[in-house]
Amino acid sequence: MKNTFLIFILLLISNSTSWAQKNEVSREMNARYGSGHPPEVPEFPGGYKAKAQFIAENLNYPPGAIREKIQGIVTIGFTIEKDGTLTEFRTLKSVYYSIDAEALRIAESMPSWIPGKHLGITIRTQHSIDILFKLPIQE
Repeated sequence: MKNTFLIFILLLISNSTSWAQKNEVSREMNARYGSGHPPEVPEFPGGYKAKAQFIAENLNYPPGAIREKIQGIVTIGFTIEKDGTLTEFRTLKSVYYSIDAEALRIAESMPSWIPGKHLGITIRTQHSIDILFKLPIQE
C-alpha cells in the first residue's frame, strides 16, 4: 500500500512538472509571437536553390584574397521590408576586408524577397545569409 501511494505521488509530481513545462513554453511562445504561432520566414524568390545560384553567379573572388589564400564564411545581416526590399545591410561575421566587401556587394544586389508574415499580415523582418568563399583545390 505504501509503495502504491509513493508511485502515485511520483506520477503526480512528474505530470505536474510536465504540465508546468508545457505551460511555460506556451507563455514564451505567446510573449514572442503574440498568438503562439511563429511568423512565416521571408524567402528569396525561387527559394534556397535560386539564392545559392544567384550568389554563385555573382561572386567575384577578390584577387588579393586569392593571392593571400584567404577563405571563409561571411555573414551579412539585413532587413526585409514589408514590400520585400532589402535595407540596413551590415556585416555580422567578417573574414577579410575585400571578401567582406564582396559579400556585402552581393547582398545589396539581390532582388526583392518574398516578405515574412505573421498571422497573415506582412511584416518587416531581420534576416542574415552566409556567403562562402572557398578557394578551389589546386593539384
